[in-house]
Amino acid sequence: MDSSDGRRSRSLIASAYGAALAVCANARMAEHVTSVALEAPGESERDLRLRTLRLGVRTVPSIAFRRMTVGQREAVALARPGGVTVDEIADTLDISVAEAKRRMLEGLRAAAAEPALQAR
Repeated sequence: MDSSDGRRSRSLIASAYGAALAVCANARMAEHVTSVALEAPGESERDLRLRTLRLGVRTVPSIAFRRMTVGQREAVALARPGGVTVDEIADTLDISVAEAKRRMLEGLRAAAAEPALQAR
């Protein structure tokens, strides 16, 4: 929400940045994604957080999301760091509940297929 002078509250910005950190490749990219997401006027905290998650996984996803398709990334990001229900995912992405479930399952399978990173 905007304040009376048109500026966003710190808690709103922190919520958006936290969402970006959860899905973006690094902190610098999370900052960029947050600033782009904040350009939309007057969204609720929830809407802004979901917009930030979707933008982050579409443009600069963390390694955990890279083996997924964009549709899978969005569904998994909305479910996990976003904390929304399957019905809400379907509504947000304008897809059926069955399609939302399919994208989440296939996305998690793709992520699990990635070999573990070796510590150096």
